[in-house]
Amino acid sequence: MAGTDLQPSFIERARERFRKEGLESQFAVMDMRKLDFEDEFDAIYNWQGSFGFFSESENLKVLQPYAIALREGGRLLIDQINRESLLRCFIASRSSGNLTIKTRRNRKTQGAEPDSIIKDGNSEKHNRMSIRLYTPLQMRRLFEATGFAIKAPCGSVEGDPYGRSRKRLIGVGRKRALRQRELT
Repeated sequence: MAGTDLQPSFIERARERFRKEGLESQFAVMDMRKLDFEDEFDAIYNWQGSFGFFSESENLKVLQPYAIALREGGRLLIDQINRESLLRCFIASRSSGNLTIKTRRNRKTQGAEPDSIIKDGNSEKHNRMSIRLYTPLQMRRLFEATGFAIKAPCGSVEGDPYGRSRKRLIGVGRKRALRQRELT
């Protein structure tokens, strides 16, 4: 088991959780585009909206080291908010206590741009981001461009079929075997 994240606090939380459970793992603070593994894993999970934060070409570059890190036949799962569902019930602003999240759609990038605002007295701290949300066809194209055979997407972590009203879009791909002519 190995895990990466750019947030040191997330990595420390994961390490502590694994220590408490007596489980072995490798965790590293790093950019997911710079994984340095080869044929090491049976599965890679990019979970809970951790995919789509870059340009189209950079998002493709995220998948390339995944393909290298997986063994032949290994699985890749990418979980995103379902764009179709989000656009149907789009909430521009919501608040809870001292946190307000304002989200706008970006038609050019085909994504969402949430701004988390934390109020502390008279000051506000903003955390803005942009995430590209994919359709099932667009996700299929990304997977296939990096050597993954993709099965029908799922709409939940339980494996329910994808549907426009589902909250999740989970792409499931398998690393293709190299054909003999590609080996020479």
